[in-house]
Amino acid sequence: MHPHGFCFEKLRPLYLNILLLCNGPNRGLTGGPELDYHHGMANEHDSPYHTTVQDPHWRDEEFQWVRILASGQPAAGMVLLYIQKACTAFHEFEPACHAGAVNADQLDFFRRRLAQRVRQVLDTMQNNQLDRIRGAVELRRILSHVESAVTVDELAELSGAVHEVNHLLLDGLEAECRP
Repeated sequence: MHPHGFCFEKLRPLYLNILLLCNGPNRGLTGGPELDYHHGMANEHDSPYHTTVQDPHWRDEEFQWVRILASGQPAAGMVLLYIQKACTAFHEFEPACHAGAVNADQLDFFRRRLAQRVRQVLDTMQNNQLDRIRGAVELRRILSHVESAVTVDELAELSGAVHEVNHLLLDGLEAECRP
């Protein structure tokens, strides 16, 4: 059991299913060929995973997720999961804020919630020696901005920055997963 209560063994069946989905039944898990980062799973035609995403940017990002998840490195997969949760939270908060669905008196609540999402990423990275990868410094800076925001609009404006850092972190994670 991890000192903060996280136990990978609880997630092992889910993680193994993800690996199986990404790698196919005879790759990676059973001593079959390892993932080739230069050629394997670069696109839909090379992968046992087939996307429905049409936009080239989103397709490339999705296949980057597949490569990270298929790497066999649970910590990288969990950081990917947590940064996606944080990015989604900010991307959902921003339009809600701009549409007037968020009141100024809710600042403390949303500041705490969004900061917790970012902290979860940073804590997971630190606990797994991934806190020096590309994007980590920028994510710490974003956490500081979240914690010091004085308006809900300031929080909403961080959405783009979180998205950019998401890309940096994914590039850093993918580099860590390469043999």
